[in-house]
Amino acid sequence: MKIDENHKKSLDLFFQNFEKVTDEDLKTFSSRTIVSWISKPPKYIISLLFKNLGFEKIPVDIEKTNWIIYFKFKGKVFEIHDYKFNTWSLAVNNNDLESDKKLTKELVEEIIKILNKGSKYLDKKLSSMLKEKLKTEDFFFNNAFKKWFKIS
Repeated sequence: MKIDENHKKSLDLFFQNFEKVTDEDLKTFSSRTIVSWISKPPKYIISLLFKNLGFEKIPVDIEKTNWIIYFKFKGKVFEIHDYKFNTWSLAVNNNDLESDKKLTKELVEEIIKILNKGSKYLDKKLSSMLKEKLKTEDFFFNNAFKKWFKIS
């Protein structure tokens, strides 16, 4: 679900230091998970947040992980990925961690704070959008179970 352009501008303010990565950035990236099992905000909000910001979610088939999003924050490359039990994890470039551990950990803390703020903002906007859809009855439930039938 996407928010409208006016609300996206506000969301962009939270994420002004986030940039898309290039192929060149990923050539030297060596992933090392630094924070895992994060459940607040939930991974679906994190996924929607990055989608609304225009970042690419890369589908993967790795044990307990379905997607990865790469981004740059203040010039350094990071990875965010979903994890089992509706959690997500944040990974850093191992080279950055070895060369400047203190700065990298400070950036991780800052990223998590921004993600929390941005997620709260997005959650409020999505909530009002969904309430409007409910009022107009402009929604449906996808029935993934063939034996269930329409209840009237």
